Amino acid sequence: MFSQSKRLEGMWTTNNLKSKIIYTIHYFDKGHLKGANNTNFDTKIEKYSCWSILFIDRLKIEAKIIHKGRGKFKILEDKYKGKYVNKIVDASDVI
Repeated sequence: MFSQSKRLEGMWTTNNLKSKIIYTIHYFDKGHLKGANNTNFDTKIEKYSCWSILFIDRLKIEAKIIHKGRGKFKILEDKYKGKYVNKIVDASDVI
């Protein structure tokens, strides 16, 4: 009985720690993290973004993109009347 209660306590501790780690990862996810100072945040976006040619919906468009991780890019600006702004595209669409 003693070892079973210790095992249950260990499982509770593991699950509690796991939930805290998942919450922390979700909180600091790139999509939710905002800069404390908008000017500083905008500067970082400018620093890490670039203009590129994309193929979306069989169209060749020129867009400013930023890498979001795991082969995904977010369109910040485009030269196609802003139709694709804030759209997430796959790396295979980027040239």
